[in-house]
Amino acid sequence: MPLSRRKFILAATGGVVALGAGAIVSWPDRLDSIRARLEHMLGKVPITTTELGLFAEAFERSWQPYGSKIMLVDTIDLAGLTNSAISIGPAPLATYIERYERKLLAEFVTRTDYYDAVAAGREVTFVPGDACQNPFAKFDSG
Repeated sequence: MPLSRRKFILAATGGVVALGAGAIVSWPDRLDSIRARLEHMLGKVPITTTELGLFAEAFERSWQPYGSKIMLVDTIDLAGLTNSAISIGPAPLATYIERYERKLLAEFVTRTDYYDAVAAGREVTFVPGDACQNPFAKFDSG
């Protein structure tokens, strides 16, 4: 039986309150959260904390309007409930988590040299600037 939105919010609120004191003391660094999510999707990611910090700043600027929702996703992730939230939570939350993960992955592979670095066996570096995301763009120089 799927949970209603009201029951899920009540359960999530209870979980957040229960985690409150411990979470404040041991709240994961934003970089740790991004690293953990990337490693969940890509496996071990060879990137320095400095380069990951540069990427995180650029990613957060593009995702800034959703700041409170990112905190919600991080809280759910910290509690180890991401898969449960996607499978039994309200549809908008599951959609948001999936959208967030897709955006994170897409921006990571377009704003870093991930594929080249992994193929060469070296650490990933951040590539500043915005990647063109137009599938119809033509890059002819002549």
